[in-house]
Amino acid sequence: MIDQFAFDFTFFRGRVALASVLKAMGIGRGDEVALQAYTCVAVPEGVMASGARPIYVDVEAGGVTMSPASLEERITERTRAIVVQHTFGYPANMTEIMRIAQNHGLPVIEDCAHTYWSEHDGRRVGTFGAAAYYSLEWAKPLVLGVGGGLVVNDPSLNPAISAIHASLSQPSAARDARLRLQYIAFTSLYGPTRFWAIKKTYAALSSAGVAEKSFNDMEREPASDFGLTLAPSVEARLRRKLPGFRADWGRNKSIVDAYLRGLAGCSGVQQIAAPDVDRIMFARLPLWAADKPRMLSVAQDIGFELSDWFESAVDPLQGAGFASVGYVPGSCPNAETSAEHIVSLPCNDKVSPAMAERAGRQFASMLSAEAA
Repeated sequence: MIDQFAFDFTFFRGRVALASVLKAMGIGRGDEVALQAYTCVAVPEGVMASGARPIYVDVEAGGVTMSPASLEERITERTRAIVVQHTFGYPANMTEIMRIAQNHGLPVIEDCAHTYWSEHDGRRVGTFGAAAYYSLEWAKPLVLGVGGGLVVNDPSLNPAISAIHASLSQPSAARDARLRLQYIAFTSLYGPTRFWAIKKTYAALSSAGVAEKSFNDMEREPASDFGLTLAPSVEARLRRKLPGFRADWGRNKSIVDAYLRGLAGCSGVQQIAAPDVDRIMFARLPLWAADKPRMLSVAQDIGFELSDWFESAVDPLQGAGFASVGYVPGSCPNAETSAEHIVSLPCNDKVSPAMAERAGRQFASMLSAEAA
């Protein structure tokens, strides 16, 4: 069992790694790249930065990962690659997806932003495709601020990726200083019981241009981020932290089990099922809520972190914003339904099993009282 991790290349963000791989594959204008809906706008942003067009694949009904059946339907003569997302830590059905990819002669790129260690049928995510990219941003398994990493499984891609990487610049000293301060503030202040206050403050600072935004304006040309490599302060942090980054299966399971014990018997909330062949290392524990707005309201009342993402099929876009990334509302109904119902709880190192069980009981108590 591999319990240590290393990147082949690092970039300013995970989406920059994705764009770089697509360019190294010779993918660009006139080409299509298949990816799942129920995703973050960063994924189609990375595809579009390569010049290609994103094509959206639905997720499994009641789930969070790509539907192989939908993938088969959406592939066209212009499709040049498939991006497969392991959402929240749930591995996609790589057995079927790789079969489809091989039948069509298409390379697979794995989006491992949410998990480094989850397994499908005894094999670790990130080892199936030609390459896999990772995120080092907030709410991810390894939080370093802003950054992305890439693992290349197809050696033939290395020369082109190396050339692309060599052409990138470092962020300015001013931007690096801002990232350093933002990381210090986050690590000093963040905790599940302070989540709502921090979220409000971060939104205000991002709007004011003081904090680094997670999302770029999709109405414009590709952001300057796509010309950048990892910030120096983040690179130094990565060198310090990566050697000690391990797969702590026991701790992750104890937190998930504690949440579920606390939530036991809670009406209107259930865990999302996973196939027996999957072994999951959760970045967050997603739950299917019958009434998502009410559960989010309860979370604020009890003062505990509960995330609403993904809020839409391409989070955080809504309404007319979908056109900027080529998503057609109604084209991926399962993804849209998942966005209407799924919330998620943190599984990071600021959460203890006792804290998780207590929060679960508080949710159950308030939600069950209302249902009575």
